[in-house]
Amino acid sequence: MENGKVSREGRMTLDALPKGMAGRIESVNAEGETGLRLTELGYFPGERVEKVLESPLGDPCAYRVRGTVVSLRKTDAERISVRTGGWEE
Repeated sequence: MENGKVSREGRMTLDALPKGMAGRIESVNAEGETGLRLTELGYFPGERVEKVLESPLGDPCAYRVRGTVVSLRKTDAERISVRTGGWEE
């Protein structure tokens, strides 16, 4: 799956998630400090994530994860794979 592309199964990178839509994190493809930072913010497999705000130019965007709204740059959001549909709350 290319960054920003949506597959037939509802899989996409977090940056492609439409505003107001939620999904489940499938994987975080980051290592080192970036991977640690994303994990500390609550971005890890199985967590529900929702895009709540989009800046006028599209970068950064704000996402709700674990009850907290966190802003991520597009380069970080592209590292997170999510899946929409096919899961229960």
